[in-house]
Amino acid sequence: MPESERNTYGITLTTTLIGEGARDKDGREHDLWRVELVRNNVVVEKMIVPEYRMGVGHRRTKNGCQLTQFGRYRTLRTPKGKVCTHSICESQGVKPVAPTLYDILTNLKADLTHGEVFEDWAGDLGYDTDSRSALNTYLACQAQEREFQRFMGDQFNTIVEDEEYT
Repeated sequence: MPESERNTYGITLTTTLIGEGARDKDGREHDLWRVELVRNNVVVEKMIVPEYRMGVGHRRTKNGCQLTQFGRYRTLRTPKGKVCTHSICESQGVKPVAPTLYDILTNLKADLTHGEVFEDWAGDLGYDTDSRSALNTYLACQAQEREFQRFMGDQFNTIVEDEEYT
């Protein structure tokens, strides 16, 4: 069931869980979400992130408790960091939690290339400048940046400079 959230930029976020416990090529487990952003309720101003990954460490119980793991020891902890004593948490387990609009916007901003050439961008982030994989990542970030810029329109620079989303 899709969930929605709205912020001060007039952006409405709708998330839909499309894959639970998927693994990426490096073997890391994550939950896969389809994310749709609509601005000012205008369907033309729409941005879709078809596959947004959230690590399983973001999962929660119905009471908001989080499963923490240190080595082989797994513990449920309350939102205040104390060991969970809810019997229902132990029996029902943890479930995927949808990304928030804050999560999405901060990730979109983190992926901005700010017009840097590939070699500078790769060097700043520790990528090998002679790597096809790094180049593909750079090109994907540029494409996403253009889409984000189109979506935000004249508010793009405002949100880029907004320190709430860093």
